[in-house]
Parts: sequence; C-alpha cells; structure tokens
Amino acid sequence: MGSDNTERTRATPPKRKRGGLRWLSGYPLVLVFIAGSYWVTAFQDTDNLRAIVLLIQLVTVAIVFHTVRLRRSIQRVSWWVLGSSMVLSIAVLISGLVSQTLDVVLAIAVTLAYLVAPVVILSTELRRQKTDQQTLFAVVCTYLFIGMFFTYFYHALALWTPEPIFAGGQPDHLTNIVFFSFTTLTTIGYGNMIPAGAGVQSIAIGEAITGQLFLIIAVAHVASGWSHALRNPTQ
Repeated sequence: MGSDNTERTRATPPKRKRGGLRWLSGYPLVLVFIAGSYWVTAFQDTDNLRAIVLLIQLVTVAIVFHTVRLRRSIQRVSWWVLGSSMVLSIAVLISGLVSQTLDVVLAIAVTLAYLVAPVVILSTELRRQKTDQQTLFAVVCTYLFIGMFFTYFYHALALWTPEPIFAGGQPDHLTNIVFFSFTTLTTIGYGNMIPAGAGVQSIAIGEAITGQLFLIIAVAHVASGWSHALRNPTQ
C-alpha cells in the first residue's frame, strides 16, 4: 500500500497555484492596451498625431500578434514592419520632427495596424472549435479595434484633404474624431458632429453598417458556441 501511494504521488505531481496576475494576459491584456490607446487618442486635442501615441498603438498590435500565435513566416514579416514603425516613432519622438507629410504617414501606419489586428483575431478565432471566455474577449477586442480603425481612417482623411471633415465648424481634432467614430459604430449618433461631404458621409454609413453586422454575427457565433457546449459538455 505504501509503495502504491508513493507511485501515485510521483505520477501525479500537485498542481501549482496560479499567481494573482496570471489572468492579465492574452486578450484581457490586449483589452487593457486598447483602453489605453483610446485614452491617449481621446486626449489628443490637436490635428497632429504624437509619436508616443503611435508607439502605444503599435505595442497594442504587437501584443495581438503574440496572443494569436501567428505562423513564424507571418510573424517575421509582422514583427519587421512593427519594429521598423516603432523605430521610426521613437526617432520622431526624440528629434521632435513635425510636418504634414509625416503626420499623414503616421496616421496611415496606425490605420493599417488597426485594420490588420481585427482581421488576425477573427481569422484565428474562426479556426477554433471551442467557445469560451477567450472567444468573448476576442469579440470585444475586435469590436473596439474596428472603432479605432475608423477613427484613424477619418484622421488620415482629415490630414490629407484641405476641407474639414465635420460641418458646423467642428475642429478635426482626434478628440472629436474618436468620439464621432464610436458613436457612429454603435449607431448612437448624438448629432452634435455631422460629417461634411458625400465621401465622409459614405464612410460613416459604412462604419455604422459594419458595427451592426459585426454585433449580429458575433452574438450569433458566441451564442451558438455556448449552446453547443451546453448540449455536449464532454466535447
């Protein structure tokens, strides 16, 4: 009996207790950085994108790439692009360079980063057969990434075109743009900021439709997965 107990103890070592901050990883960590990205964007009361803001956005996307564990070939290209962008943003931050062309380049870089991030998350989650808390966090992160993508899409457009993107004399500051983007994405539409011109209005309509379609599809996917898990608890 004593030998049997010894063998069982050796075969099944006791489980280690997880640390209190172990949960702050993966998509929850991505969610924290998205919140930080939104915060620094919301307090950008100028037309120019500060390099430190770009750096925070790129770090957020880098965490996404680490979380979803892309293939090595894709990771190498992604890390090279992100690394180059980070070096550029740090150089701009140190040198203090300011120009309209540089602002447009930085805005486009953030826009592309926020476009790639939700695509990567969705492509990874659709391949998973399991619906759990990670799926829910992935859906929330993707939804917020879509709002940030349209934010910097509007911002790049505001920097590129000489005409203001809002009617009524509203400034094209990032503070106003991020507010307008998320109220459009959620179809709240307070009406205090109105897009000027058919081009910006069409983009706003596209964002509203995207937001509604995403919510419908995402809720249906999560509900279907959880329903399947309840019906088949052993799978």
